[in-house]
Amino acid sequence: KEKGTSYLDCVVKSFAVKHSTEGESREVEVILTAEEVDRDGDIVSVKGLDLGPYSDNPVVLVNHDRLTPVARGEGLVKDGDKITGKAIFPPVGEVSESDKVYKGIQHGLYNAVSIGFLPKDYSLEESPDGEFVWHVTESELLEFSFVTVPSNRAAVITQRAQGKKDALKKDYQDTKAKRQRELELLERGLL
Repeated sequence: KEKGTSYLDCVVKSFAVKHSTEGESREVEVILTAEEVDRDGDIVSVKGLDLGPYSDNPVVLVNHDRLTPVARGEGLVKDGDKITGKAIFPPVGEVSESDKVYKGIQHGLYNAVSIGFLPKDYSLEESPDGEFVWHVTESELLEFSFVTVPSNRAAVITQRAQGKKDALKKDYQDTKAKRQRELELLERGLL
């Protein structure tokens, strides 16, 4: 016990920071992009999208806000005309914005992703339907973001990890019971 603090303060502080993620998977699988005309009139070549530099800083954002990283990107794979990967969220309670976005994903508020990229080589081309589109043949992936409306219609969440809610519920109940016992001991003057 430190001078100037009560046991009650110490008990409250010890429980305020306790978070259990035992058995909980906070991974979300996504299609980052697909090689098709997007809503912005672009086609980003999957073959020409350089993923190498991204692996040095695998940031996942929300709505392309560079000030709000929410997860880490892993397992990016070029699969034919699309790129797939995972967003790995920090444990519960460590980053509040990550928790908020993850809950939004679990509740279906976020269903899509969007890539942020640096175009290196591109040209204006006419599509089969007579529209002109920017064909980005070489680019560098900078980030991907969870968004409400993606530019690329195929860039969606493909699997949401539910985690083990029972383990979290049990941890909460155990913590609550332990806290109650310690409060009773304090009231009796035994702590």
